[in-house]
Amino acid sequence: MPFPISCVIIEDEPAWRRKLHEQLSQFSELKVVGEAESLDEAFTLIETHHPQAAFMDIKLVGGTAFQLMDRLENRKIPIPTTVMITGFPEYALEVLNKYRKHVVKFLPKPMLENWCEKLRDAIDTVTVDLMQKEAKDYFVIRTPESIVKVPFAETAWLEVAPKGKIYLVSDKDEFLVNQTLASFLEAHPHAPVQQISRNFAINTCRIQRVLTVTREVAIEYRGEEKIIGIGDSFYSALMNSF
Repeated sequence: MPFPISCVIIEDEPAWRRKLHEQLSQFSELKVVGEAESLDEAFTLIETHHPQAAFMDIKLVGGTAFQLMDRLENRKIPIPTTVMITGFPEYALEVLNKYRKHVVKFLPKPMLENWCEKLRDAIDTVTVDLMQKEAKDYFVIRTPESIVKVPFAETAWLEVAPKGKIYLVSDKDEFLVNQTLASFLEAHPHAPVQQISRNFAINTCRIQRVLTVTREVAIEYRGEEKIIGIGDSFYSALMNSF
């Protein structure tokens, strides 16, 4: 993926727009290619520059970020990977439900404390999303310390972890990923991974056998079999792909 990441700032408040530009300019992996305060300006800006990322407020002059995304989608213009920075937290649920394919981070405004750490976290999330979109045969995941590539071939299973996270278990390591199982699978539609219960998804290329009586599946893991239960509502789909 080419660096620096091209990004735009879409914000209707001039003072906050200047402040955000100043803050983002401190990160060498970003290049701010333009700013906009209105819905129409933002549409033209994205249509012209095709930025990789956008840092935007929800309320804009003449409309909202939601209307902007809908217009871009209707015109078949790529929607940049987006970080929402807004003073309207009541929209968080709508953002995460309807626009989670494009919005990777939701930050409340104003960021008076720890703004550098918050933006650092948001930029790392954007980076992972952009890298994953280019990945052909591997996952790109974030750990607390780094960004890691995990080849599909080395991935054994995914398991639900506490607090809306998952464990990705590979032949070499186990990673705690800050993503729900549903959102992770949605973000990787071409990966050879299939959900088999509420808490597990497996690499279907590793299936050794399906135990039909006990409703379990055996997958290869480090030269041995790992037995995992299959949920009733997932059994037929698994058998169809077996």
